Amino acid sequence: MIRCCIIIVFTALLAGCMRPTGGPAQPGETQPTRPEPIEEPSTMPQDEDFDPLSLNDDEIAFAAFRASADTVVDTIAATEEGPRQVSGFRVQIFAGADEQSARLVEEEARFEFSTRVYLGYDPPNYKVRLGDFTDRDEANKVRREAYRKGYRDAWVVPDMVWIGLPVEVDTTEVIPDSLIVPVDQAGDTQ
Repeated sequence: MIRCCIIIVFTALLAGCMRPTGGPAQPGETQPTRPEPIEEPSTMPQDEDFDPLSLNDDEIAFAAFRASADTVVDTIAATEEGPRQVSGFRVQIFAGADEQSARLVEEEARFEFSTRVYLGYDPPNYKVRLGDFTDRDEANKVRREAYRKGYRDAWVVPDMVWIGLPVEVDTTEVIPDSLIVPVDQAGDTQ
């Protein structure tokens, strides 16, 4: 019973607040009319022959990932087809909003891995990725290596990868400690 009374009161309030939309609000009241827009002739001559394609602006190309200066290679030494990008895989070892942290991870990865290292920015995150793999199994091998080296969040991601780039040769020579002969201050070996 109470529910029926509430519904009746509510509908009466709504009906009292409503008015027909086409006519006057009260008897004897006129509905306001919207003024017609005034069209004034343009005093400025307009040139309609402009073509924005005729501006000859420079093309802007955005690369999702860039190789740092250490990995830029001479394309002359590449295969006869030349380097090109194809669908493949990379191993992502870092993703975060801090650019400085991403650069540190990138530099560490250059020393720890024998594959190319890429630093990219995909807003809002910087990403460090390894390698150019066309085979997912090869990418998984590097992912397992990264995991063993402490990159616990390493995972294989699909990406556009470079093929046809020459293999980078590491010209730094590592001398085992057993071959280092101590030299005294006079220059004589001990």
